Order: sequence, then C-alpha cells, then structure tokens
Amino acid sequence: MTLIEQNRKCFANGVVYALETQDGYPLEVTDTFLPYYTKGAIGRQQNTLHSNDLGDRTQRWMIGVSCMSGCPVGCKFCATGNLEKWRNLTAEEIEAQVDYALAMVKWGYTPQGAQEFKVNYTRMGEPFLNLKAVRGAVERLGARFTGVHHYVSTIGVRGSDFSWIKGDITLQISLHSLEV
Repeated sequence: MTLIEQNRKCFANGVVYALETQDGYPLEVTDTFLPYYTKGAIGRQQNTLHSNDLGDRTQRWMIGVSCMSGCPVGCKFCATGNLEKWRNLTAEEIEAQVDYALAMVKWGYTPQGAQEFKVNYTRMGEPFLNLKAVRGAVERLGARFTGVHHYVSTIGVRGSDFSWIKGDITLQISLHSLEV
C-alpha cells in the first residue's frame, strides 16, 4: 500500500504527515512521543510536564491514524468536514499509515522497544462510521505488534456497538454539546 507524502510539520516531540492515498484522497498521520510518567496524568489531574525533557520513542510512543479521508459528520471545531470529498479507508490503508510513520523513524526505534506503543484512531474521520475497517486494522496491528494499545476516539454515533472495546482497546467519547 503506497501513501504519498504531500507535506509534514515537525515539532519537538513528533511530526504530522499530510499524506494522500493512491486514488488521491488526503489523510493525516501523527507520530508523537512523551515521557512515560505522563501515562495516566489526566486521571491524576497532573497534565503537565515536569521538565523540558520530552522523552523519546522508548517511552510513550503514539501514532495517530485517520479512519476516513475527510468526514461527513461536520463537527464545528474540525476542518476535516470542509474537504470536498470523503471516503472510508480500508483496514489496509489504516495499517499502512502506521507502517509509513514507522518507516520515517531513522534512529532505530521499534514498537517492541517502547514502554508503551499506542495507535490512536483520532485523526480524520469518525471510527464508528467505518467500524469494519477500524476493527480489521486493530486485529492486523495487534497480530504484528506485541503489547500495542489501541485508542479509539468517537463522538458516540447513535447505535454504536461498544462491546468489542476491551483488553488492549480504550474508548474515548468526545461530547461536543449537551443540547439535543
């Protein structure tokens, strides 16, 4: 599966890639890392860094993938809905994003060498509108990387089946409004 890089933005603890599928659909992938002590920091209400040391990929390594190119939901805070076209990505295309990010790492880091290796289904698209492919990517990546943790972020699509969220999968539900 070939993804074509259109642009990238590097920052102190990672990079964001603007990629394109073979058929011309845009998507976004992130490759970030944090010190291991930040794991669970929000739950402890300590969401701050203790120093300027951002850690490296041997600590908390997170790759954020797109589940769709574009998105039909139209969340007001997200520019993804402004794209002129959208489509669901396949499990193979989601997995290819992880492979792309891994291939860009030049310093010999491996997922197996990280204290935590996480794939975040949080970039473009609503995972529960492409559930079959997301679950397929979770299975494929889980078979390849021992100890990988999957983090699925959703707006809570009505009628969603959350029964498969267990073990090495975390669900984050984003509430955008309390008004009906």
